Amino acid sequence: MSGVSAPGPSVAEFEIAPGPTAPAAARRALGLLTTTLPASVGDDLRLIASELVTYGLLNRATGDTPLTLRLARGEGSTRLEIAAGRGSYDIEGAELLGRDDGAAIRLKLISVVADRWGVETRDGVVVWLEIDDRATNI
Repeated sequence: MSGVSAPGPSVAEFEIAPGPTAPAAARRALGLLTTTLPASVGDDLRLIASELVTYGLLNRATGDTPLTLRLARGEGSTRLEIAAGRGSYDIEGAELLGRDDGAAIRLKLISVVADRWGVETRDGVVVWLEIDDRATNI
């Protein structure tokens, strides 16, 4: 598979309704958007999106506000953002991303998969990660 992307949107955004089907909805949305990426990058994005959507659902102040999934293609990299939106718990830093039983696994997954990642508090909590286009041997 080559590293050349086919024409397509450079930014796509989806709202994911809260509930037990939200992680699967995030994986489906990304499955449609990642067809022009190396397979390993698409797989990594779907895995992390599923985990972060699950985390976002478990740590919400209100259960009716949708999560926002945003995928942006840049020159040689892809950025994924999961936004919990207004009314979500206020996270002061990335180390607080895991104050539940899945924290160690979640942080390990993100640190292994992402080339860069972080947490921002703009209009709620946004967890973001970037994956460079590359061939992997995993």
